[in-house]
Amino acid sequence: SKEKFIQLGGFDRRIENEYFQRLYFGLRAIYFGESVHIYRKLRIQYTALNAPEDLTKDRSCLIFLLKNYVPIFVGNGVKFSFFRFLKLCLRYRIDFFKFGKEFKEIKSETVKNSLRFKGDLKSAIELWDNNIID
Repeated sequence: SKEKFIQLGGFDRRIENEYFQRLYFGLRAIYFGESVHIYRKLRIQYTALNAPEDLTKDRSCLIFLLKNYVPIFVGNGVKFSFFRFLKLCLRYRIDFFKFGKEFKEIKSETVKNSLRFKGDLKSAIELWDNNIID
């Protein structure tokens, strides 16, 4: 519903790639304790725009990783791991100073919403692995 979409924060304007935008929105719903149902048996193929999804490791991918890999759930919210941020910068050869603005913005947003988090990327993967996400 529109209300739920707004309650979850909508889409992030910084993530331009549709694939990472949808993936992040779904993960954020899980992080905030919402139920997410994935119907694996239903497949719809839209043939008008038969273009493959763009999985390029671009700016959208890096922001997606910054918003999902860096926060760590600590039981009563999340903390923003500077160590994981540095690890991400080294792995993807990101200039820390060029990406510092996004880091500060995302850290501020994450801290502001910290108490809404019921999990992190690790717990979302565990839910998926244990078939708790339908």
